[in-house]
Amino acid sequence: MTRGLASILLIGGCLSFIGCDARYTPGPAAPTPMGIQATVAPAGLFTDDTGTATTSGPGVIRRRDADVDVAQLELENIQPAQRLRLNLFRDAEFFATFERVERTPVGSAWVGSLESMAGSRVTLAVSTDGVFSATVEFPGTLYSVLRAATGRYVIAQVDMTSIPRPG
Repeated sequence: MTRGLASILLIGGCLSFIGCDARYTPGPAAPTPMGIQATVAPAGLFTDDTGTATTSGPGVIRRRDADVDVAQLELENIQPAQRLRLNLFRDAEFFATFERVERTPVGSAWVGSLESMAGSRVTLAVSTDGVFSATVEFPGTLYSVLRAATGRYVIAQVDMTSIPRPG
């Protein structure tokens, strides 16, 4: 299994364990790197944030529900989308640049990094049955996108201190 897909499965397991579906009150804003938001942005990968951000108890700083425009990934084309706008939260919008596609028997992953963000990694995966999942990582911050039981997707900012560290 590739490292990107393994990361998504690990984060998904952690979020399932820590209960990302519980809802509480709005949480703190995420740090947003300067200089990577566009004045006229292309359509975001996720449906617009309508103010639904909530916190979710231990392990999740905040979360929101959204739909995903998977067609933007263009995974079936020889040259997938080269740049994507990741509109995770109103104060956390990033542009991801494409590096490679990883294909496995269970799906494909669009792998890249955030523009102007050293040490970042973006993995956007689609299973063969059409289920999307994602991780967006940069130093000190982790976002996860997983499908909820409702069929929509949960975008969560993960509390990095809640992830168990290897021994």
